[in-house]
Amino acid sequence: MKSNIIKQYKVIYSLLITGVLLVGCIEEFTPETKDYESLLVVEAVLTDEYKYQKIKLSRTFKFEDEGAKKEEKAEIFITDNLNNKYSYSEIEPGEYVSDIAFKAEKKDYQLYIKTANGDEYKSTPTNLNTGNGITNLFGKIATNSNQEEGVSFVVNVQETSGAAKYYRYEYEETHKIIAPWYRNRKAVIVSEDPPKIEIEYKPDEIGKVCYSTNKSSSLILGSTEGLNNGQLVDFSLRFLERDDYKISNRYSILAKQYVISREAHTFYKTLNDFSSSDNLFSQIQPGFLKGNIENINDESEKVIGFFEVSSVSAKRIFLNITIFLPTRFQEQNILLAVLLLLRKK
Repeated sequence: MKSNIIKQYKVIYSLLITGVLLVGCIEEFTPETKDYESLLVVEAVLTDEYKYQKIKLSRTFKFEDEGAKKEEKAEIFITDNLNNKYSYSEIEPGEYVSDIAFKAEKKDYQLYIKTANGDEYKSTPTNLNTGNGITNLFGKIATNSNQEEGVSFVVNVQETSGAAKYYRYEYEETHKIIAPWYRNRKAVIVSEDPPKIEIEYKPDEIGKVCYSTNKSSSLILGSTEGLNNGQLVDFSLRFLERDDYKISNRYSILAKQYVISREAHTFYKTLNDFSSSDNLFSQIQPGFLKGNIENINDESEKVIGFFEVSSVSAKRIFLNITIFLPTRFQEQNILLAVLLLLRKK
């Protein structure tokens, strides 16, 4: 009996020592940035939409910092080859809007920036890139790379010129939210001293239904290069799994297409490849990715960004997911009815 107790103590002691050693071997890793350079970051797109055009300026930031620092109090203007000048004013920190509404035409445009510390930058002359707009936007049942079923939102572009075209896409999605356990009651504080609360019944269903809107945050690039017919067919912009709450009720997506130059496409594609998780911590780190903007007085200074002059088209669709996946929603509705019945009991 005594020997068994001693053996149990030895086992417990060994486990405790092992646990201490394991915990002691784990050290928290806090990455720190070395050889940091504060580089100007330019987000400049001039489109053929008649509107107040926008440009954003910021600075690169360290890995451990919370976010990018906005580049404030800069002077910005765009010129064309007919000596027209379009000035911009800062409306929010780092965000600049043209003083007048205008649109890009078949001209050469050049961007000029002067920062608050006196540094001057310019882009190479850039012409308007044109092409056919989005021919069709629709959703279809598909599976992703993980063989998960859902809805893929795709675009078709019928390019009649025959020349290779390059595209950049953005989307804005809106979905309807219906509170699953909504109650038309609310608590009202009648008195704080002594504390007293009464329950009131709301005469309407305000708060039961709301809508959420989100914009795309990743680079979506398309190209007809290498395609014999020059058509972009069923190019996927967005995939949502069949169980995604965004398509549970009502869903809408607005797709926006920018026709960009081959140089811009190469820049964004390389940037996208370098930014992927596979390359972020790779042993071979990429060099600097140069765009079409440079310091006028110091060509060796690195500037991040690309000045685009693009034609734009957009399409929006509304989707009732029960058309695509009716069986699932019939099952879901039956399950919801059962849960509601149980809650009432």
